[in-house]
Amino acid sequence: MLSSLDRRKFSFLLIFVLLTISAVCTNMATVYSEETEIKYDDGSAETSWTWTRYGLGGMFAVTFTPPYTPCLLTKARYYIEKAPVTFKVRILDSNKNDVLSALTVTPSSTGWYDVDLAGHKITIEADFYIGLEQTVANKPYLGFDRNNPDGRSWFVEKDGEWKSSARAMADYREPDGDFMIRASVIPIDSDGDGIYDHEEKALGTDPKKADTDNDGLNDKIEKDRGTDPLKSDTDGDGLNDGDEVNKFSTDPLKVDTDGDGLLDAEEVTKHLTDPLKADTDGDGLTDKDEILKGTNALKADSDEDGLSDADELSMNTDPLRVDTDGDGLTDGEEIAKGTDPTKLDTDGDFLDDSIDPMPTSVFVPDILGLAIVAIVLGIVYAFRRKRKTAPPVVPVPAMKYCVHCGAQIPVEAIYCGKCGGRQ
Repeated sequence: MLSSLDRRKFSFLLIFVLLTISAVCTNMATVYSEETEIKYDDGSAETSWTWTRYGLGGMFAVTFTPPYTPCLLTKARYYIEKAPVTFKVRILDSNKNDVLSALTVTPSSTGWYDVDLAGHKITIEADFYIGLEQTVANKPYLGFDRNNPDGRSWFVEKDGEWKSSARAMADYREPDGDFMIRASVIPIDSDGDGIYDHEEKALGTDPKKADTDNDGLNDKIEKDRGTDPLKSDTDGDGLNDGDEVNKFSTDPLKVDTDGDGLLDAEEVTKHLTDPLKADTDGDGLTDKDEILKGTNALKADSDEDGLSDADELSMNTDPLRVDTDGDGLTDGEEIAKGTDPTKLDTDGDFLDDSIDPMPTSVFVPDILGLAIVAIVLGIVYAFRRKRKTAPPVVPVPAMKYCVHCGAQIPVEAIYCGKCGGRQ
């Protein structure tokens, strides 16, 4: 367990670390947006050096390592301790070859003297050197900082021999130090896309091409939006990033911007639906549902029967048929009347809904049914009344005539009662 004192110490240490990290991150975030000064001295000169008459033509130099490359060298700074006179500015590459034409300057006072190099367009790709070559014997004196030397300072003899300050100071039995020469650099954006060349190298993009992947968005925009400046279609939905951002306003990081189940490219090139709306026609069905069911994703009522496609599906009617049950009424008309658009005869009275005057009630007789019943009852009533008013019928015995004498005899008689003849 930490004691109270230890916890306080730990808290202070943690705060210090966090503040330090914050400061470092802030410096890192701003260093590339402004001119950056490279320095290895602390700004205080403990002594100074100059070449004597016999060393005329000699040079003092400092090796610089830029914080990023490529960059432009914009300024060289010299701390003139005393005797300000004309001298030659020397800029050399990592191989100690001059990269600047002869440039002679004359400081007017002691202290820091700035030489503007921006107009010379000196591109730095690696370590480089800035030197001061004397043109006047014994003048000027260049400041020398002896606190924490970095080992980057050089004495260059007029015959071209380079001798490190550490070695030279050992020869003179003097403490080592740093020549007070500084450099200022700025990052380069060759293609003007808003990303510096050294950042493009890290990203893998082309520093000579504003839109590396030719998708219609420059590399800086892609970097800021989080899209891939090396891929024209970051999300792989079939639309390039430029079209998604500039033309359709879709999300270049999502294959299906509106979440309806269709790729953005399918919506804009194949189905002509809105990639920003899951339900383009607003009928209650997603665009993908409509595509799968065969309805028109651009029309809320595909069959124009007065019912939206979603309503039809919820009622089990056919959104592609105006009259699902074929009874002569559109599905919309049936809903308005209260009949069942999936049945020819809603009330089951054997009359189609289109001709049934009361198609929703089987318990209320239809007018036609009443008429038929009335006619039948009338016929029955009339027939029964007629039978009640007719006179009684008297049975008449059946008779026949004798074949011999012609006398009338009963049908069942075998012999005539008059002549006795056999019948």
